[in-house]
Amino acid sequence: VRLAGEVSKGIYTESFKFKFSSGDPVNFARMNNEAVARVFVNGKLSDQVGEIEDETSDDIPGNKMLFATAIPYEKDGEYYVDLVVENSRYAAKGHGKLYLWHVGRPAVIHEFMGILLSTESFRAGMFFLAFLGHMILFLTHIRYKVNLYFGLFCFAWVFRSVASESNVLKVILPGLTWNLALKMYYVSIALAFIFFILTF
Repeated sequence: VRLAGEVSKGIYTESFKFKFSSGDPVNFARMNNEAVARVFVNGKLSDQVGEIEDETSDDIPGNKMLFATAIPYEKDGEYYVDLVVENSRYAAKGHGKLYLWHVGRPAVIHEFMGILLSTESFRAGMFFLAFLGHMILFLTHIRYKVNLYFGLFCFAWVFRSVASESNVLKVILPGLTWNLALKMYYVSIALAFIFFILTF
């Protein structure tokens, strides 16, 4: 159940009440890019991304995976978790992004994140191998430009894969800003399209 949010002093608040079938621990995870947010679980501060200053317009955005573990509380025979998120209205205003919450048991959340990263990493690796193979073919047959263009297409798609929402590039380069990663993502798609057309 999503409860009504409040807005005050440059902060908007999201409130959620989750209902579970048991009191087993659950995890909440959300990727935050160029954002400032604080997460409260059952009334206690659990995690934070970015820095909230006295003047909210001076908030310092950050990039990280917000991660919270909660033990549901029992009320009238049911199990609940109250999740409150304070987000800065100034950070993530132009280029930042807040992803959807992933909710589940700790092992499931870790497995999901691992699969997400592994899938894109595998895809990027396959395109990189294809790039190397076509570059070798091009060097042995210089006049046949198709190998060059298709190899460059594969190389561009490597960047598209690692700069996608799976955030593989953020794992490799933690200091990379989301804004730059997004630019690399769209530029790589444009270049891949051009090189693919040139193969015909």
